[in-house]
Order: sequence, then C-alpha cells, then structure tokens
Amino acid sequence: EYIPVDETVRCDDGVYVFCATYNASWMYSFLETQNYDTYEMMNQWRDLSDKYYLWTYCVFFRDYMLPLNSFNSMADNYKFFKQCNADYLFNQGQHNQNGASTGWSDLKNYLGYKLAWNVNLDINELIDDYFENVYREAAPAMRDYFESFCTWTQTMVDEMGIDYRCNIDITNSVYWPKNIVAEWKADIDEAVDAIAEDKLSDPELYESLYNHIRLERISVDYMLLKYYANSLDNASELAKEFKSDCTKFGMSNASEQNSINSLYTQFDY
Repeated sequence: EYIPVDETVRCDDGVYVFCATYNASWMYSFLETQNYDTYEMMNQWRDLSDKYYLWTYCVFFRDYMLPLNSFNSMADNYKFFKQCNADYLFNQGQHNQNGASTGWSDLKNYLGYKLAWNVNLDINELIDDYFENVYREAAPAMRDYFESFCTWTQTMVDEMGIDYRCNIDITNSVYWPKNIVAEWKADIDEAVDAIAEDKLSDPELYESLYNHIRLERISVDYMLLKYYANSLDNASELAKEFKSDCTKFGMSNASEQNSINSLYTQFDY
C-alpha cells in the first residue's frame, strides 16, 4: 500500500494524475526489476487522485524509421494498467506523423486495441491472427522478418548493453548490421513474390496486401540507405522505392523534429 506523505497532496475533485512513463525500458514490463523505479512511481501517483491517466511510449523519438520493440512487454503491461485501475491510456507513437507509420506500428496499434478491451487475451494468438489476415500468402515471410527483428533487439539488450528507452540514440550502424538488415530485405522481397498471383486473380486484394508489405519495407530500405548505400549496387533504385513508399502513405516526418524531406535530400543518389 502506498500512503501519501500528507492528505494535502491529494488532487482536488475533478483534478487527475496523468502519469508519464518516459524513462521506462520497453523490452521489459513494469513488473520486472529493470523498471522498478517506474513501477514505484506509477503506484505512488495512483493514490493521489480519483481517476488515473497513463502515458506510455512505443517509438524512438530521434528516428521514426527505426522500429522499437515493445512487444515483449505489452501483455504484462496492460494487465498492470488494469491492476492500477487506469481510466485512460495514451500510448504515444509517431504522434506527429501524417499518414501511416512504419516500424511495425500497425501491429502495435492492433495489439494495443485488443488488449485494452481484454487484458487476458493471448498476445501470441493475436499476433498469429494479425499476420494470417493482414499478409495472407505473405505471412510466413513477414513473420520471419518480425521474429528476426524481435530476436535481434533482444540481442541488442543482452549482448550490447542497450538501455532500451524511447529517448535513446539508437541511430549508430552498429545496432543495425548489414547482414541482419539484408536478411530482412530478403524477407520483404519474398513476401512480395508470395502474393504475385493475386495481382491478376484479385487485383484489389493484391493492392491491400502489397501496401501492408510496403509499409514495413520503408524501415528496412531506410536502414540500407542510411548505413550501407555506398556498398549497394542498387542504391539509386532503392532510394526511389523508399521515396515512392513514403509518398504513398503520406509520411511527413523522419523523426519527432525532422521532416521526411531531409531523407529525400540525403538519399538523392
């Protein structure tokens, strides 16, 4: 039980706590020791108002193109939010991004919506459902990319000592090795090939599937161009693909502070 130091610190009627978890490590739930300080802070503030609002994060603010892995912690976190009797949750992603967001943002949104309604749902079953229905024939290849991404980010934490917070600088190429990113690109290409027959048999379905793949391709193309363009034979073609995909989805921002146009200038090969 958390008891206020004095009754005068409790919020007046109609005034509520909005608790921001900015310093949390998103590879771990709030119930794990890596987030003990945030866990304590959230519980302490919880007792100071009749309603309790939570502000969480699922993005690297310094670079919207680089995906943040918060999938390991989502299920336990939503159960904890319910335990806190939270009345409102704002899970901040690419908040000022016009159009769609890359970096598995759609998957995060889907899981967040589902878990907000029922925290006891099996997150692995939800992920299976998402891939089967969003990617159809391309699901195996896209799932390979996703699982590899999750495995690699765990390696970043376990072996490279990354403090996995939304405000860290994750832009160094050492965190995104060429061989790993090239595997992800191969998965994306395989996914596109897997839906090729739909282009003639069901053009509308093909367009939907292809657009979902293109959205995740943006992040992978970005990493190849940002870190390894000088060693690519197809850098110019890749830059055109990147710009075309970003334009398709109306993307406006490369980061919280920088326009997507800065990347078009940088990738002008």
